[in-house]
Amino acid sequence: MSIFNAEEWAKSHFQHAKLGDIRRADRLVSTAANMARSSGKSIALSCRGNEAELEGAYRLIRNDNVSPDMIRVAGFQHTAKEAVSVAEILALEDTTSLSYKHQVAADLGKLGQKTDRSRGWWVHSVMLLDSHTTRTIGLIHQDWWCRPNHPEDADEKESGKWPDASHFCRERLGETMSRVISVNVIYAQEKASATVTEPLRWILLTTEPIETLKQALHVIDIYAARWRVEDFHKAWKTGAGVERQRMTEPQNLERAVSILAFIGVRLLQLREVMTLALYLRKKGLSDEATSIENQCWSFFFAINCLAIKYLALV
Repeated sequence: MSIFNAEEWAKSHFQHAKLGDIRRADRLVSTAANMARSSGKSIALSCRGNEAELEGAYRLIRNDNVSPDMIRVAGFQHTAKEAVSVAEILALEDTTSLSYKHQVAADLGKLGQKTDRSRGWWVHSVMLLDSHTTRTIGLIHQDWWCRPNHPEDADEKESGKWPDASHFCRERLGETMSRVISVNVIYAQEKASATVTEPLRWILLTTEPIETLKQALHVIDIYAARWRVEDFHKAWKTGAGVERQRMTEPQNLERAVSILAFIGVRLLQLREVMTLALYLRKKGLSDEATSIENQCWSFFFAINCLAIKYLALV
């Protein structure tokens, strides 16, 4: 699977989606590929004037037999397969809100005050990283819900989303899920300098071994990588344009923005091709950095070949 090729990327994520009809899965693949090529744009613009593609995309998005959950599950299963070959995995999780003000907002949940015009979903996401390189593997779980106007009307406590996420991660990863060991404690303090008058301090609880300095520093690196889930939220909202979608029915909107969740991850992975090698070299991981750089040069080589073919034709 190449993240540079939108068709390959979409096929690897969604070709096995269980939508009740293989033709729906095929349409999901083509729609996701178009959306990935045009990240941040509307579905109409992503089809680039192809009326058949546009009609097919809207039929998929508006089809009540297409479950948003199953769209997401297909992507989660792809992530689980990718994680099998990774020696050590980080599972980063956090909750964000998706905010809308157009017609559909009235059918969604409370984000701030119940009188606010903006309403939407709360989404708890778990994404996997390679612990050794911090390379983004993908999304393994999401939980979506609408917050009621009154807390007493909620079906369950929102704090339960965290243990639920752990349950589904174990279920999807199977034997890949790391075994639990005893809890260790690391105390870390920021270095003092002329610009740092009050150094930051952290107390980290971990199940990882910390017998050596190298192991302890690795745990600190793991903690620092936790912010990647915030980068995902930004990529989902800003790069993939999740809050700019304007479907008028909640289910239709959820189908579209579920696809965009994985496109947001793809944007992170594309950025990493350009930035991750330098980070790895600073950590002394030269082989891993070279592997990332080779991916980058392969991409630019392919682009240049296409440009040469085009110039030859004209």
